[in-house]
Amino acid sequence: DGFNDAFEPETRDELFDCIELNIYNRWGELLFHSSGYAHSWDGRNFVGEPAPEGTYFYTAEINGSIFSGSLTLLRGK
Repeated sequence: DGFNDAFEPETRDELFDCIELNIYNRWGELLFHSSGYAHSWDGRNFVGEPAPEGTYFYTAEINGSIFSGSLTLLRGK
């Protein structure tokens, strides 16, 4: 439906190149990393396979400040 298809930290446009985003599974394994302009996660791992539904954790470094939290991945049927 085009809603909530990717997780992306909300930033001002001028901060796009100052962002590093990491997504981890519940065991602390890194599933996704991005920096610069490409900083949205579409629920896939490094090799492009869909990650299973569940809770994931993120860290986002923006201009030297680190923010963290969790998100829940759900897939429509």
